[in-house]
Amino acid sequence: MIDQQPHDVELVATLLKRWQQGDRAAFEELFLTFNQALRNIAHFKLKQERGGHLLQTTALINELFLKWVKGTPVPAACTATFKRFAARGMSQILIDHARRRDRQPPLCTPNDDFEPSTATPKVSINDYLAKNQAMARLVEARPDDAYIAVCRLELDMTIQEIAEHYQVPKSTVDRHWQICKTFLTKTLTR
Repeated sequence: MIDQQPHDVELVATLLKRWQQGDRAAFEELFLTFNQALRNIAHFKLKQERGGHLLQTTALINELFLKWVKGTPVPAACTATFKRFAARGMSQILIDHARRRDRQPPLCTPNDDFEPSTATPKVSINDYLAKNQAMARLVEARPDDAYIAVCRLELDMTIQEIAEHYQVPKSTVDRHWQICKTFLTKTLTR
Protein backbone atom coordinates (compact mmCIF):
# COMPACT_ATOMS: atom_id res chain seq x y z
CA MET A 1 0.00 0.00 0.00
CA ILE A 2 1.22 3.50 -0.70
CA ASP A 3 2.08 5.73 2.18
CA GLN A 4 -0.36 8.37 3.30
CA GLN A 5 2.43 10.84 4.08
CA PRO A 6 1.49 14.27 2.75
CA HIS A 7 3.95 15.89 0.38
CA ASP A 8 4.20 19.56 -0.49
CA VAL A 9 2.16 19.56 -3.71
CA GLU A 10 3.86 22.63 -5.16
CA LEU A 11 7.33 21.31 -4.37
CA VAL A 12 6.57 17.95 -5.97
CA ALA A 13 5.09 19.58 -9.08
CA THR A 14 8.13 21.86 -9.38
CA LEU A 15 10.59 18.98 -8.94
CA LEU A 16 8.74 16.84 -11.50
CA LYS A 17 8.75 19.68 -14.01
CA ARG A 18 12.46 20.40 -13.44
CA TRP A 19 13.29 16.70 -13.82
CA GLN A 20 11.36 16.53 -17.10
CA GLN A 21 13.45 19.49 -18.28
CA GLY A 22 16.64 17.52 -17.55
CA ASP A 23 17.55 18.72 -14.05
CA ARG A 24 19.25 15.75 -12.39
CA ALA A 25 19.39 17.48 -9.00
CA ALA A 26 15.58 17.73 -9.05
CA PHE A 27 15.40 14.03 -9.87
CA GLU A 28 17.63 13.17 -6.91
CA GLU A 29 15.59 15.42 -4.61
CA LEU A 30 12.40 13.64 -5.77
CA PHE A 31 13.88 10.32 -4.75
CA LEU A 32 14.78 11.74 -1.34
CA THR A 33 11.32 13.28 -0.95
CA PHE A 34 9.62 9.99 -1.82
CA ASN A 35 12.09 7.74 -0.04
CA GLN A 36 9.57 6.32 2.43
CA ALA A 37 6.87 5.90 -0.21
CA LEU A 38 9.33 4.10 -2.50
CA ARG A 39 10.42 1.88 0.40
CA ASN A 40 6.78 0.98 1.12
CA ILE A 41 6.09 0.13 -2.52
CA ALA A 42 9.30 -1.90 -2.85
CA HIS A 43 8.62 -3.71 0.42
CA PHE A 44 5.13 -4.66 -0.76
CA LYS A 45 6.41 -5.87 -4.12
CA LEU A 46 9.15 -7.99 -2.54
CA LYS A 47 6.78 -9.38 0.10
CA GLN A 48 4.81 -10.89 -2.78
CA GLU A 49 7.91 -12.64 -4.11
CA ARG A 50 8.76 -16.23 -3.39
CA GLY A 51 11.19 -16.88 -0.57
CA GLY A 52 14.91 -16.57 -1.15
CA HIS A 53 14.68 -13.68 -3.58
CA LEU A 54 18.03 -12.01 -4.12
CA LEU A 55 16.76 -8.44 -4.32
CA GLN A 56 16.05 -6.48 -1.16
CA THR A 57 13.99 -3.32 -0.69
CA THR A 58 16.95 -0.96 -0.98
CA ALA A 59 18.33 -2.80 -4.01
CA LEU A 60 14.99 -2.55 -5.80
CA ILE A 61 14.82 1.20 -5.13
CA ASN A 62 18.43 1.59 -6.30
CA GLU A 63 17.68 -0.30 -9.51
CA LEU A 64 14.69 1.95 -10.14
CA PHE A 65 16.92 5.00 -9.55
CA LEU A 66 19.50 3.70 -12.03
CA LYS A 67 16.85 2.83 -14.59
CA TRP A 68 15.28 6.26 -14.40
CA VAL A 69 18.52 8.26 -14.22
CA LYS A 70 19.63 6.65 -17.50
CA GLY A 71 16.28 6.97 -19.24
CA THR A 72 13.71 9.56 -20.13
CA PRO A 73 11.93 11.24 -17.19
CA VAL A 74 8.52 9.74 -16.46
CA PRO A 75 5.58 11.95 -17.50
CA ALA A 76 4.28 12.28 -13.95
CA ALA A 77 2.52 15.48 -12.97
CA CYS A 78 1.75 14.80 -9.32
CA THR A 79 2.50 12.60 -6.33
CA ALA A 80 0.00 9.90 -7.29
CA THR A 81 1.30 9.47 -10.84
CA PHE A 82 4.90 9.45 -9.63
CA LYS A 83 4.04 6.58 -7.26
CA ARG A 84 2.18 4.69 -9.99
CA PHE A 85 5.16 5.01 -12.32
CA ALA A 86 7.43 3.85 -9.50
CA ALA A 87 5.26 0.77 -8.82
CA ARG A 88 5.16 -0.06 -12.52
CA GLY A 89 8.91 0.47 -12.85
CA MET A 90 9.58 -1.86 -9.93
CA SER A 91 7.38 -4.51 -11.53
CA GLN A 92 9.40 -4.24 -14.72
CA ILE A 93 12.66 -4.57 -12.79
CA LEU A 94 11.35 -7.73 -11.10
CA ILE A 95 10.26 -9.15 -14.47
CA ASP A 96 13.68 -8.39 -15.96
CA HIS A 97 15.33 -9.93 -12.92
CA ALA A 98 13.22 -13.09 -13.31
CA ARG A 99 14.11 -13.33 -16.98
CA ARG A 100 17.82 -12.88 -16.29
CA ARG A 101 17.83 -15.46 -13.54
CA ASP A 102 15.45 -17.79 -15.42
CA ARG A 103 13.53 -18.15 -12.18
CA GLN A 104 9.97 -18.00 -11.02
CA PRO A 105 8.47 -14.55 -11.82
CA PRO A 106 7.37 -12.04 -9.21
CA LEU A 107 4.33 -13.12 -7.25
CA CYS A 108 2.74 -9.71 -6.98
CA THR A 109 0.37 -10.67 -9.76
CA PRO A 110 -3.38 -10.76 -9.63
CA ASN A 111 -5.17 -14.06 -9.19
CA ASP A 112 -7.60 -15.35 -11.82
CA ASP A 113 -10.29 -12.94 -10.58
CA PHE A 114 -7.93 -9.98 -10.85
CA GLU A 115 -7.92 -9.32 -7.15
CA PRO A 116 -4.70 -8.65 -5.24
CA SER A 117 -3.19 -11.94 -4.14
CA THR A 118 -2.78 -12.51 -0.44
CA ALA A 119 -1.26 -15.95 -0.88
CA THR A 120 1.87 -16.66 -2.86
CA PRO A 121 0.68 -19.05 -5.57
CA LYS A 122 3.02 -20.71 -8.03
CA VAL A 123 2.70 -18.75 -11.26
CA SER A 124 4.44 -19.74 -14.47
CA ILE A 125 6.52 -17.09 -16.13
CA ASN A 126 4.31 -17.29 -19.23
CA ASP A 127 1.17 -16.61 -17.16
CA TYR A 128 2.88 -13.74 -15.39
CA LEU A 129 4.09 -12.18 -18.63
CA ALA A 130 0.62 -12.59 -20.20
CA LYS A 131 -0.95 -10.76 -17.24
CA ASN A 132 1.70 -8.05 -17.45
CA GLN A 133 1.00 -7.61 -21.18
CA ALA A 134 -2.74 -7.41 -20.43
CA MET A 135 -2.02 -4.61 -17.95
CA ALA A 136 0.08 -2.80 -20.56
CA ARG A 137 -2.81 -3.07 -23.06
CA LEU A 138 -5.21 -1.71 -20.44
CA VAL A 139 -2.93 1.28 -19.82
CA GLU A 140 -2.78 1.87 -23.57
CA ALA A 141 -6.49 1.38 -24.33
CA ARG A 142 -8.11 2.82 -21.20
CA PRO A 143 -5.63 5.13 -19.47
CA ASP A 144 -8.37 6.85 -17.48
CA ASP A 145 -9.41 3.52 -15.93
CA ALA A 146 -5.97 1.92 -15.74
CA TYR A 147 -4.88 3.97 -12.74
CA ILE A 148 -7.46 2.08 -10.68
CA ALA A 149 -6.04 -1.28 -11.79
CA VAL A 150 -2.51 -0.09 -11.01
CA CYS A 151 -3.55 1.12 -7.56
CA ARG A 152 -5.46 -2.11 -6.91
CA LEU A 153 -2.98 -4.62 -8.29
CA GLU A 154 0.38 -2.88 -8.05
CA LEU A 155 -0.07 -0.87 -4.84
CA ASP A 156 -2.53 -3.22 -3.08
CA MET A 157 -4.97 -0.41 -2.34
CA THR A 158 -8.58 -1.22 -1.47
CA ILE A 159 -11.49 0.29 -3.40
CA GLN A 160 -12.17 2.51 -0.38
CA GLU A 161 -8.53 3.70 -0.22
CA ILE A 162 -8.55 4.53 -3.94
CA ALA A 163 -11.81 6.46 -3.58
CA GLU A 164 -10.45 8.43 -0.63
CA HIS A 165 -7.10 9.07 -2.32
CA TYR A 166 -8.68 10.44 -5.52
CA GLN A 167 -11.64 11.98 -3.68
CA VAL A 168 -14.28 10.24 -5.78
CA PRO A 169 -17.27 8.14 -4.72
CA LYS A 170 -16.52 4.52 -3.89
CA SER A 171 -19.23 3.42 -6.37
CA THR A 172 -17.36 5.21 -9.19
CA VAL A 173 -14.10 3.45 -8.35
CA ASP A 174 -15.93 0.12 -8.08
CA ARG A 175 -17.61 0.61 -11.48
CA HIS A 176 -14.29 1.45 -13.16
CA TRP A 177 -12.59 -1.47 -11.40
CA GLN A 178 -15.23 -3.81 -12.89
CA ILE A 179 -14.49 -2.36 -16.34
CA CYS A 180 -10.77 -2.99 -15.80
CA LYS A 181 -11.34 -6.58 -14.67
CA THR A 182 -13.55 -7.27 -17.70
CA PHE A 183 -10.97 -5.77 -20.06
CA LEU A 184 -8.11 -7.75 -18.50
CA THR A 185 -10.08 -11.01 -18.56
CA LYS A 186 -11.05 -10.55 -22.23
CA THR A 187 -7.48 -9.67 -23.13
CA LEU A 188 -6.17 -12.84 -21.49
CA THR A 189 -8.74 -15.14 -23.08
CA ARG A 190 -7.99 -14.04 -26.65
